[in-house]
Amino acid sequence: MARLPKDVLITTQPVRVFPNEDYLYVEISRANVQYECRMKMARQGDPLRSLDVARAMGKTMREAEDKCYQRALERFPRLPRPPYSKKGSGASRTLLKSTQT
Repeated sequence: MARLPKDVLITTQPVRVFPNEDYLYVEISRANVQYECRMKMARQGDPLRSLDVARAMGKTMREAEDKCYQRALERFPRLPRPPYSKKGSGASRTLLKSTQT
């Protein structure tokens, strides 16, 4: 698999949606050699007001996602398995944003 360019931010579909419209999602980016994964909570459904829930770095995207998910599980033990972690699932990374202006 090719590397992710430095100026691209990948945002996944919501991992968990709460009754008060809050939802958890994952952002992945690459800084130099390692990938950085952040699990964020969009408060009241607004991604501009999001909070970091867990953060992790890894040599591959999968390693960074797995570490981030494990750290989120320490905080939220009942967090469901994200849909993008299953092989062959159609719910993979969805939205690409450029960080350049």
